[in-house]
Amino acid sequence: MADPGKLLVDSEQPLGCWIQSFQNLGKNVVDAGFRCLNKSREKRQREELSEIKIDTRGEVDFDVTMNWFFWALLSAFFAGITAILAKIGVAGVNPNLAVAIRTTVVLVFAWSIAFATVSTSSIASLSRRVWLFLILSGLATGASWFCYFRALQIGQASLVAPVDKLSVVFAIALAAIILHEQLTWHQWVGGSLVVAGALVLAWR
Repeated sequence: MADPGKLLVDSEQPLGCWIQSFQNLGKNVVDAGFRCLNKSREKRQREELSEIKIDTRGEVDFDVTMNWFFWALLSAFFAGITAILAKIGVAGVNPNLAVAIRTTVVLVFAWSIAFATVSTSSIASLSRRVWLFLILSGLATGASWFCYFRALQIGQASLVAPVDKLSVVFAIALAAIILHEQLTWHQWVGGSLVVAGALVLAWR
């Protein structure tokens, strides 16, 4: 009777041939898996290197791996800091003056970034429609800031900030009405949770 341990290494035995075949097959599968992982890693590295590029107009294109969620999260983080700093800064100051000072800082900051990343020729190429809606957006932002600073002057930042985030719900509703975007249950449930959270946080 053949030694069972010898069957594992003796390829001349029938069972040994099967075991050796399975071992070779497993090794090939593992090697193929590592090759796929390496190719995927190399492809991702090439994409990351090519994401920040300069186009033919001399503009920097920031298509980085930090997707929309990351940038939105950063926006929320800085908005949270803004609420605290604004609450401290608006104490004893006319809210209209506070908005004017803040707007001046934002103006300088925004144009600095624009001149650093966009060619001046692209500004002249903007259509009237783009100018119109950007101006309207700026007016809406200014109105929002005036109301926001007034609310911060009167109320607590921990109460004002959550109610201010109801802008998410208004944005979802207006996107469906004006832009005709199709809302899914994700938007309905998420919007409802935002409303519920704002009401819970603002409840006294």
